[in-house]
Amino acid sequence: MNIDDDCYWIIDEEKLCDYERMDYTLPSDSQFREDIILYKMGLNDKAQEAKAYLEELQRKDKHLREQHKK
Repeated sequence: MNIDDDCYWIIDEEKLCDYERMDYTLPSDSQFREDIILYKMGLNDKAQEAKAYLEELQRKDKHLREQHKK
């Protein structure tokens, strides 16, 4: 990336950091979502049902938050 005539970044010279898994992950980490687990198991129909259920819960929570604001 050049700005004016100065070079600030060259993508080919950029080194990517190695991903390092932590010893402990939070229970809220997205890898523990039921729909993702089912999807990884190849149970796509069940994963879709779990995702739809989660989205419905999120819509209900949003509705309750909006009611509470009023």
